[in-house]
Amino acid sequence: MYPREHADLWHAVGNCGLLLTEAPPGVPPEAHRFPLRNRIVAALSEVVVVVESRERGGSLITAAQAIERDVQVMAVPGPVGKRASAGTNALLCDGATPVTCADDVLTALSFQHSRSAVVASDLRARPAGADVAVYRVVHADPRTIDGVSLALGLSLVEAAMSLARLQSAGWVAQADGWFECVGSPLR
Repeated sequence: MYPREHADLWHAVGNCGLLLTEAPPGVPPEAHRFPLRNRIVAALSEVVVVVESRERGGSLITAAQAIERDVQVMAVPGPVGKRASAGTNALLCDGATPVTCADDVLTALSFQHSRSAVVASDLRARPAGADVAVYRVVHADPRTIDGVSLALGLSLVEAAMSLARLQSAGWVAQADGWFECVGSPLR
């Protein structure tokens, strides 16, 4: 685990999420492994956003790997002359899409806020069973998986599976861990 001071975070993610590596457990972090990690990040991404990078920053490796895989690269412009912005500004000069607000990224992901999303409800599979209750809870207020679990007394796995089904069918969308209903409401 690197950095060591994030060990608690790594354990928490491992307990309810996914830790992915090509190295077996216990292999120490070494500089030559970071580009391999960046390759995995790029391969799993729909869009790579570089917020800040020096001229030879590690995130530029991720951006290069993304470009090789036809993954869109976006960058936040920074002040000219600031070393920490040299890499992102170079990416922009090389054709990366500028990011000036969260909506830029959401647009790149073809995600629309529920207030403006239009999804033909007749094309979506209708929720059934517990998914209907999950939809109604999220329709009342955007929630996290934990929030859905607590509101309905579901296990985290049950809540996550239901939200995944609803998201796959186009009834809810997720941003930053929060789920909200999209398109015309379920009637």
